[in-house]
Amino acid sequence: MDTKGLQTFWPSIVDEQSARKAVINGFYIVVFSVGITAISITIKYFNGQTLIENVLGSLMGDILPLSIAGYFMYKKMSRTGCIIALSLMIIELLYGLSIGKSIGIRPILILFLIGATRGAFAYHKLYKNANVVTRETANN
Repeated sequence: MDTKGLQTFWPSIVDEQSARKAVINGFYIVVFSVGITAISITIKYFNGQTLIENVLGSLMGDILPLSIAGYFMYKKMSRTGCIIALSLMIIELLYGLSIGKSIGIRPILILFLIGATRGAFAYHKLYKNANVVTRETANN
């Protein structure tokens, strides 16, 4: 089996660089999701739906929380940002299933965000261990 394609969805995290790459991939998924949501709002607006009805719900429920989570994922390798983004995507998937909508590519996006969450936790663990080793060598 070709594991190179599988690495895209479920990255092997062995060092800080691979952990950072997994989180950055999750950030790209957040940017993609926010972009698709913004395009969807724009299309609905030009098809006659009111701005208040669409924008406020999508802005407060999707775009704003995902944008904030994505910012912290990118800047701080935030574990909380990854968990929030993953939780929102899972909630959207479950909501879509409950009302009978197509789930689209959400399961694939969720896999990327699970990898990002794994990467964020591994990054902080590896970063903490590297700092402990650096302090010990500086003290000796």
